[in-house]
Amino acid sequence: MARVPTYRDFENQFPNYIILQKEGFMYTAHGRSAEVFAYAMDYKLVKTDEGLTFTGGPDPDKIARVLKAQDYNFIIVENHRIVDGHSGRDPFL
Repeated sequence: MARVPTYRDFENQFPNYIILQKEGFMYTAHGRSAEVFAYAMDYKLVKTDEGLTFTGGPDPDKIARVLKAQDYNFIIVENHRIVDGHSGRDPFL
């Protein structure tokens, strides 16, 4: 049986991309992706008790529109597969 890719796997494969993954009804970003994503979308950045950061939103079309307008590299992952994305500029520079 093939190994299912994790969020970390996508981060390693796409180091210069914002990674958004569908988690329940939300499209969530973690770590440094969350920091840039929260700023771009004017969303609240949440920090867990363990010090991990995340944020997200429910509307993948709006998310894609805003990130494309800013010409950021990003991918959207659903069910461990990339379903949308954009190659533009490195969002972490």
